[in-house]
Amino acid sequence: LLGIVAASLAAVILIYGWIGWGGLKPLLPGLSLLILAIPLPLSLDTKLIFNMQFVASGLADLLLDGAGVWHVREGVLLITEHGRYMTEEACSGVRSLFSSLAVVAVFSVVSRHRWQRTAINLVQTILWVLIGNAVRVAASVALADYVSPWFASGSGHELLSFLVFAFILGMVANTDAILATLLGEHVSWYDETYAISPNSTSDAVPAQSPPSVNAFTGSGRSFNTIFACLFSFLCLFGLLTWRISQPVWTISATDANSLSELTENDLPIKINNWERVSFEHVQRGDGAMMARNSYTWNYTNGQIAATVSVDCPWSSWHNLNQCYRAIGWETSPSYFIASREGVPWENLSFSNLEISRPNSDQSGRVLFTVVDANRNEVQSDHWRYSLQSPTRFFRTALNRLQNILTATMDPNSRLALPASTIQLLIEHGEALTPEENEAIESFFYDARKQLLEGRRWSGRPSAGNDEINTV
Repeated sequence: LLGIVAASLAAVILIYGWIGWGGLKPLLPGLSLLILAIPLPLSLDTKLIFNMQFVASGLADLLLDGAGVWHVREGVLLITEHGRYMTEEACSGVRSLFSSLAVVAVFSVVSRHRWQRTAINLVQTILWVLIGNAVRVAASVALADYVSPWFASGSGHELLSFLVFAFILGMVANTDAILATLLGEHVSWYDETYAISPNSTSDAVPAQSPPSVNAFTGSGRSFNTIFACLFSFLCLFGLLTWRISQPVWTISATDANSLSELTENDLPIKINNWERVSFEHVQRGDGAMMARNSYTWNYTNGQIAATVSVDCPWSSWHNLNQCYRAIGWETSPSYFIASREGVPWENLSFSNLEISRPNSDQSGRVLFTVVDANRNEVQSDHWRYSLQSPTRFFRTALNRLQNILTATMDPNSRLALPASTIQLLIEHGEALTPEENEAIESFFYDARKQLLEGRRWSGRPSAGNDEINTV
């Protein structure tokens, strides 16, 4: 993020130094498009996608109600009598949102619209994206249910996406034309010409720039040298940062190490007072929102039922809080809790979710740990930093900068994919007693131990081994 912002500002400064303000001014609208290249910081892009999934599902739910299509909504799931449809990341509308904003921004710059008109068009684009995406989700469910499943995925789903994208841009253009008709006679910056007035010379390049604007010429050569050295240093620093701390989530999980598949006997029939009752292995497609493989063992202990599962492969830390919220649970998460001393694999932390169903007495608890192929814990900085207070975040950032300058390796760069999620799910009605909660945690520690020391990870280096296999 800092590199992209710094490079964009450097480009503007260099242009100003070469051709002065008179030459820079007419280029500013085009240079402003560099804003589109700046990613959202602090995981805001991920949060935006997640919230848009709920918005798209909610609006599609209302449309399906209005159309008389029988269905039930649970989080981002739309369940009909013929199937279950999940509003995944690609269906959230985030792609059409940024694509539409980019098209409108570029068109506004090319057409020389003034900033007021551009701002209005960008705002109304967001509105039409929400409407268009809700129509697409509702149409996908209705067509897949009553016409053909072809519309729910693959080329049929892509065809609907293109039609909706054209609908969004068409509605934006029509709204702009209506506003131009209504406002064009009253405000000078909203007319029907789609171009700057030919009589205006405010953006014209002057024949000769004042000497004072040529800040980097003549006597400013020393400044040029300093600027060039600083910019070169930033480039080298960026390369060093990338080399030392290359994030693991840029690596495809399909290129990761191959681990043994799990079977029913990878967890014993009985763990303490918990008794195994069933096992299931679910395989999904590569494009599924959930894990491609889910190995699930169901246990009981008196009136309490528990589900132990291993989900894989992941190319980074996986936040199960989002998964449970997506299927309709309300959650209270606590991340990276230290394991009790003396338990198996006490060096590994775990995350805890307290979950409940709205308007019901159904509650539950989820404990999970994410490990790589070498049984090292995966704790993504991408998520861990976003969950910290601002003060602690900046302190962490300074420590990370010190690690980069001293060439201290980030533990996450030593991960050996694939990452796997080991989780325990407890669903219950009444509140759990302290004794029951302690028994649940002990069960999680023992199940995690059985899996990590089983044949799936057998033959892999331990956490303390120096010979770490990396992708």
